[in-house]
Amino acid sequence: MSMQLTILCDNSVASHPGLIGEHGFACHIATAGKQYLFDTGNGLGLLNNAKTCGIDLSQIDAILLSHGHWDHCGGLLPLLKLRAGLTTPIYAHPAIFEEKVNVTQGRKRDSGTGFTRSEAEAAGAVFMLSADPVVLCDGMLLSGEIPRPFPLEADKRLRHRQQGELVPDPLLDDQSLYLQTTSGLTILCGCAHAGVRNILNHAFALTGVTSLFGIVGGLHLMFTENEHQMLITNELQQHNIQLLAPSHCTGTYATGQLMHHFGQRVLPATVGTLIQL
Repeated sequence: MSMQLTILCDNSVASHPGLIGEHGFACHIATAGKQYLFDTGNGLGLLNNAKTCGIDLSQIDAILLSHGHWDHCGGLLPLLKLRAGLTTPIYAHPAIFEEKVNVTQGRKRDSGTGFTRSEAEAAGAVFMLSADPVVLCDGMLLSGEIPRPFPLEADKRLRHRQQGELVPDPLLDDQSLYLQTTSGLTILCGCAHAGVRNILNHAFALTGVTSLFGIVGGLHLMFTENEHQMLITNELQQHNIQLLAPSHCTGTYATGQLMHHFGQRVLPATVGTLIQL
């Protein structure tokens, strides 16, 4: 099945006049008469960027949220306002509304969705919360909660509240989207908090596919050590990946390293980037 991906929110904009960059991620997916939005950015650029790219977000069939951080969910309420009078199915993990906090150098700030479930539902959201994989349409599978047999390099800044205490957040709500396209299996990540190797392992187990065409989205490498970045690079080399479109939290340095190892197979997924699969 052919699919077209358009990056609507990212930390960077390339040479597209009128588009807005922000710390966040969102990707529009068009396939077989259906339209989906994977994440919504932080709320700054989504509506402007969609309009500039000629995408009518009032026509989307559903919203998919990769996890409950503000830079992936912040554009939801403005989008629901745009779609006033319409109900909007929203697929997410049940833990998406947990209290999430970023603790950096002793400073705490809320890093959750930025809205309550009731606020979103009042604006037309219909939440489809599941920790299990969800088939959205032919060739499109939302991963659900991703098992983690491979160890992670945890981002120690990220916490959630458990029994009244702020503890390291395992981000079990982190999901990816598995696309079985005419080009081959392609994985769309929001931040890849579950770990790239775990995401790949889960994709192969769910789909039965044994080869990988591409990965698009945030790989959460900007906060990791070089040793971990090389571990991920080696993993991707083993799968002979053909398209690597890093975005958002992958980071400039890690993206440069990926370009060094994979050459022209790397396409930085900045705002306005169009990917045909």
